[in-house]
Amino acid sequence: MNPKLRQYSALTAGVLLAGTKVAKSQIKYFDVDPDAVINQNQFIDIDLDQDGFSDLTLEQYYYYYYYYGYYSYYGGNQTYNTVWVSQHPQTKMVAHTIFPAGNAARLDQGIVVGGTSNFTTASAYTNLGSSTNGISNTNGAWSNGGPHFDKYLGVRLTKGSDSFYGWIRLDYNASSTQFTVKEFALNMEPNAPITTGQTVSAVDSTFSLQENPNIGDVVGTLAVTLDPGVMLSITAGNTGNAFTIDPATGELIVNDPTAIDFETNPVFQLTVNVSRGMESDDATVIVNLSDANDELPVINSQTFSVAENVGNGTVIDTVLASDPDVSSVLTYSITAGNTGNAFAIDPANGELTVNNSSVLNSVTTPTYSLTVEVDDGLNTASATVTINVTGPVSLAEFDVPEFTITPNPVIDNWFRVLISNQDAITLNILDLSGRLVETYENITEEITIQTDNYAKGTYLIQVIDAHKGVSIDKVVIR
Repeated sequence: MNPKLRQYSALTAGVLLAGTKVAKSQIKYFDVDPDAVINQNQFIDIDLDQDGFSDLTLEQYYYYYYYYGYYSYYGGNQTYNTVWVSQHPQTKMVAHTIFPAGNAARLDQGIVVGGTSNFTTASAYTNLGSSTNGISNTNGAWSNGGPHFDKYLGVRLTKGSDSFYGWIRLDYNASSTQFTVKEFALNMEPNAPITTGQTVSAVDSTFSLQENPNIGDVVGTLAVTLDPGVMLSITAGNTGNAFTIDPATGELIVNDPTAIDFETNPVFQLTVNVSRGMESDDATVIVNLSDANDELPVINSQTFSVAENVGNGTVIDTVLASDPDVSSVLTYSITAGNTGNAFAIDPANGELTVNNSSVLNSVTTPTYSLTVEVDDGLNTASATVTINVTGPVSLAEFDVPEFTITPNPVIDNWFRVLISNQDAITLNILDLSGRLVETYENITEEITIQTDNYAKGTYLIQVIDAHKGVSIDKVVIR
């Protein structure tokens, strides 16, 4: 029959069933309470995704007709009842795999509705079942063998390139004159299946949070089913009761900021349970903490020594400091005690070097007490670094880097120093008392030194490599 010829009684009813819209929920569930009983020539609109617009219509359709003439042997008056689904353009029903295509399947609880299901595509109207003169027809899954109670109709809602799968739970009488809608659900995770009867879901999530938050700060919104009948709880991993869940919004919220410390526990692995009655699902929720600059740097008093006759740039040692905040970058500086700017410190790594060797004197100033400060960008700490100045270096202490002096003795007012070291070095000329006479910087292979202004005598040639050490030899000028 043409749908336009349907005979509606005065009791024809149209009802739009839709639940409260809930953002971020994975399964949107609606309990039809009280159950919606649909009789002859009545229909019901169902809003699966609960956006305020009907997605499909379930309708009971009744009509009668009379066979006459040649066909009178069929029995004269005939009554026909059927239940069909008016599919909106984006909605498809699960087709039966036994009866002809276009007849919607009658599913038991626990059946997966998803991408591998067989969906009808041929018509905007899909038949559930029918009867003629009160006798069930066998070409419909719902009318065949009826009545049926608590069975499921599988549905697919298509939006753009994404599919959303759901179900509707129905009772269906044997004569197709009445059906009852009890509840329905739709999985709002694109292209994810749903099991008939499933009303809750929880999907794994990962969030980031800086340590030392404020109480009540929102970490993120959980991908879980939300409605008044659902219970949300954190069942594992919530060390120090650090977090709680807002049951209305699904937001993960800071409950105890003191329990959220990067140095103690940089990663929380929570187990979140969502349940409705006896049904439940779990999700793993990871909260990765980032380090905040909330700790003071650590630097202790340290003691080093240096000979009074070493050259500028000589590495003394490295001042040691640390910061419990692993992401902090320390900057070093000398803030006090550096008389005559005798020393320098590398601001990036704390390497301590001789800056002005002319002021080093083991007799007049045998000890320097430097105040070294470290700064992590927000916090500072300082300590005393003691440098003991010793007498002139012994020739026996130095054997690297290697170099040669030629000619030696010097007879023509010049000599050449040949250096086997490939690094840039500092060359100092000292008299035998250890007094610095002249300095040459950044020498790599050799240097020729004129001796016109040198008094005759014996001098010390000191070659300093900041990485390898110091070598000393004698040269005689005649």
